Amino acid sequence: MTRLVVDIPSKNVLNALLPLLKMLRVRYASIDVSPIKNDARLKEALSVVRLGCDMSNFGDALKFQNDLRKDRVLPYRD
Repeated sequence: MTRLVVDIPSKNVLNALLPLLKMLRVRYASIDVSPIKNDARLKEALSVVRLGCDMSNFGDALKFQNDLRKDRVLPYRD
């Protein structure tokens, strides 16, 4: 399989290309990389990023890894 990334210049070109892709049975995924033009949406997105997430409920990562990998501990380690 070969993966190809194509920048489509306009909606008209995309509309012309999609039937050909379907006819050739080429799988494709659409990724919209256009910038956010709505100020309200931009402010909302930035506020979500600034808020982050509460990491306090994730517990002790080292203990989790040690418990998960007990079967991989080398014999000379405690």
